[in-house]
Amino acid sequence: MLSHICPSIRYHFKRSVDTLFSMITPYVFLVQPTLWSKVFKYQLELGHNEEAYAAMIENPDPSRRKDCLRQLLICLCERGDLQALVDFPYIDLEDEVGDHLGRMLLLVSPYRISFFGESPFSEII
Repeated sequence: MLSHICPSIRYHFKRSVDTLFSMITPYVFLVQPTLWSKVFKYQLELGHNEEAYAAMIENPDPSRRKDCLRQLLICLCERGDLQALVDFPYIDLEDEVGDHLGRMLLLVSPYRISFFGESPFSEII
């Protein structure tokens, strides 16, 4: 790409790019959790559960990871995708899964729960 440019210009261009990357690198770690959260959000909206789960696990910020977990559990329950709900390994998040599902069950009105398969929670109970 730069082979047709004079060597001194190419050298200065490369130095400028190297300087720019060295200035940006510390800030990449600051925005990385936000980027993983955005990837998670849009993958979940598209119905790509496995990709959303992978983005959640890759997020380096534990609080954002827990927020994504809560959204994933709510979405899977609302969609009735209980097989995906139980198939994910939830690496280091097993306790949070139990807590979130327990809270979700407490918020559901007992009048909405049908034991004949009409409620998305009927298979969990």
